[in-house]
Amino acid sequence: MLPITILPNVSEYGIWYSLGQLDVNSRILYNNSTYTFLPELIQQAGPNSAIYQAMRSVGTMNLSNRSLTVDMTWLVEWEYSRAVSTVHAALRDTNEYLKDTTLVAVWLLVMREVLGRPHS
Repeated sequence: MLPITILPNVSEYGIWYSLGQLDVNSRILYNNSTYTFLPELIQQAGPNSAIYQAMRSVGTMNLSNRSLTVDMTWLVEWEYSRAVSTVHAALRDTNEYLKDTTLVAVWLLVMREVLGRPHS
């Protein structure tokens, strides 16, 4: 696991909060380590990558769902639009579109859609 550092903003905190949830839920509920690849893949790709931006969007939505008293709508939408733009650019780039990081970024956007649907 990556060393914990002080994170500069809510979206960054959301990344690590969500990665922690995925890891713990996977290990405790399903007795496997399905998501252990994700932190390293995100770190290797870097902050300007599609996977990093998609994870920021997931993390921000995840945090927003945890706080009923703080309206994070503007940040959630901004992170999502940034992630969609970055993933779209990666899918158009012939050097990026077949990479694992791009595939996982698309999957993360799907996860974000699931987290963002209205509760019934």
